[in-house]
Order: sequence, then structure tokens, then C-alpha cells
Amino acid sequence: MWATANHLPDALWLMQSLGFDYKTNVVWTKAGRPGLGQYFRMQHEHLLFGVRGKGYNVKTESRTLRSWIHAPRGRHSEKPREAIELIEARS
Repeated sequence: MWATANHLPDALWLMQSLGFDYKTNVVWTKAGRPGLGQYFRMQHEHLLFGVRGKGYNVKTESRTLRSWIHAPRGRHSEKPREAIELIEARS
């Protein structure tokens, strides 16, 4: 689940409400100009990682995956291709 910094509490609440247990997150640092922000001009978003149900396991190769992505901004709300590749490698 994606969340901007100012909506992080809402995203965590929604994740739990949907039956997911929050485990960790990945940070997307956005190359280029800073975005908007309430207290700081934001250049990152959080990709929240959660699991649902019992019996999930950690793939050995996932232990080599980084917790950050550095990629340029795309169109409004478009996420970087690197994020999709990271999610697929972990899932």
C-alpha cells in the first residue's frame, strides 16, 4: 500500500482494517524537483508491506532486496517500474 508521509496513520489504520499485519516499508525517493508538503517539501513516499493470514514465509532471495528505490517522478500518482519489480521479487 502506498502512503504519503502526512497520510501514514490513515494508511496503517486501513491496512489493519483490511486484515493485514504491517511488517515493514520501502521508501521511494523521488529524483528531481521537490513536491508539495505541509511541513516539508516531500520527495519520498512509503510503500507499506503487510501480510494477511498465517503461514506466510520469507523467500531467501528477498533478504537481499533493498528498502529504498530512487527513481524519477512519472505522471500524477504513477509509481516507478522499480517498485513493481521489487514487489514481484518479494511476493
